[in-house]
Amino acid sequence: MVVRVHGLIGLALFACLSAAAFVLARRVGQSSRAWARYSRISGPLVIVFAVAAGLAYRLEVAGVLRPAPAGLLEHGALLVAFCWIIADGQRA
Repeated sequence: MVVRVHGLIGLALFACLSAAAFVLARRVGQSSRAWARYSRISGPLVIVFAVAAGLAYRLEVAGVLRPAPAGLLEHGALLVAFCWIIADGQRA
């Protein structure tokens, strides 16, 4: 039960962080092309790292890949997202 809750909350977290980057990229649009580009790169990177972490976890549970770098990939998603948030805070 706890694993399912963790997975659902993680999915919501990474989806919202990625969506926020896309929304901001669209909102700043022409006023700051560099910032819009950075946001458009950060959004997909968060999703790619999160999906890769989920796949690595599944491979580890199945015994295919031991030890799997699931935690490292999950932290990569968080690092990209939090760096983006911090940069946005500095921009404003």
